[in-house]
Amino acid sequence: MKNNFIHYIQRQIILDNPDEAASPFYAELQAYDLGFETPRFHVTRSKSWPVSDIKEDDVIWLVGQLSASWGKLPPAIDAKIVVGEIEEINHAEGKSKTRFTAKEGSAWFPLIDATDILSSLEVVLKAGEIKRPYSPKKDNLGQAFQSLKKIHDSSALNNFASEILSKEFEFISYRIADGTKSAFTRAEEQIQLGSAVFWDRWSLPRRLAERRELVSDEALNKFLMGKIQESSLVWGIESPRYDEEGSYSQKEKQLALTLKKYAASSDL
Repeated sequence: MKNNFIHYIQRQIILDNPDEAASPFYAELQAYDLGFETPRFHVTRSKSWPVSDIKEDDVIWLVGQLSASWGKLPPAIDAKIVVGEIEEINHAEGKSKTRFTAKEGSAWFPLIDATDILSSLEVVLKAGEIKRPYSPKKDNLGQAFQSLKKIHDSSALNNFASEILSKEFEFISYRIADGTKSAFTRAEEQIQLGSAVFWDRWSLPRRLAERRELVSDEALNKFLMGKIQESSLVWGIESPRYDEEGSYSQKEKQLALTLKKYAASSDL
């Protein structure tokens, strides 16, 4: 029988990024390698229970709450990691970390409010006690799941995840240079309406989300265009630099217009 675990991942929008794609800043933020379609791995430095109990084919659910200087979005499921190879990686000074490779069945998730499901989730403590660690009133998502925890019954979470992946999603197209805050506001509004939202600040590995306009990457471009084709609607955040020649946002807008699914969002 597969065991399910849950772990909080801090997701924060940072605007004052270095201009060089090779900067160590981006290496630190590369949490999941270059996994556009699905996560590649998850890493923890913890050696405490239940990390040692995780086996191949178990599932690690990553959850988070995207925050910025102007606010934060509702709690959401970041990724599902179906555990493959488990590797202990040693570092200097005797320190080490555990790397869980993600195998088939792993997935990224769009932004959708997961407050209800996460607040009802029960975890098992080492001594066998069962408790609900997350309370929306306390706003304690990070504290509740900052250490990796074993889920008591994952059936409701599995059902919720399946619903998210089968649900139509809306794509947010924006310019990092001057449209990030407005994109955040649009994402917040659509999530409040119950929509699932693909926004690269959440739906891509952090390294790619932060540096995508600093590199010319055919695979990334193909992936984003594919997501536009899959989406039900494309919100274009029409900031002053949104439609600049050669930008990702210009390509996204042109495709969305061709597919007749473009909605301008210039009034935020």
